[in-house]
Amino acid sequence: MFDDGQGHHFHSFYVDVLFYTGFVGLAIYSIMPIYAIVKGLRSKAMTVHQIILVAFISTGFVYGFSYVLPVFYYAILGWTIVYMEEDGVERTTYLRDFGSRWKAKAIGQYRKLTAA
Repeated sequence: MFDDGQGHHFHSFYVDVLFYTGFVGLAIYSIMPIYAIVKGLRSKAMTVHQIILVAFISTGFVYGFSYVLPVFYYAILGWTIVYMEEDGVERTTYLRDFGSRWKAKAIGQYRKLTAA
């Protein structure tokens, strides 16, 4: 039982959200970080900022078992979603250049062998 005028003090984020908003509220609260994490896991390359923000957001799930998530978590969550919507790192590949050099080298060696 809670003392009158003291309110409810849940120490778990999940129990707190379930008490005040129910299962629908918990689903709404959980969809946003799950979206950012899934977007990060599906991307082939991420910037350093994206990696740091996704790591922070993903630790919020574990933190939420013992404590209520602070207000700034949602600000960082919004920041993470914005960063995840941006284009990722442009992947530089040197394979095509390597292949053309290798081919030129092989052709040059072939010409030397046939000329002799």
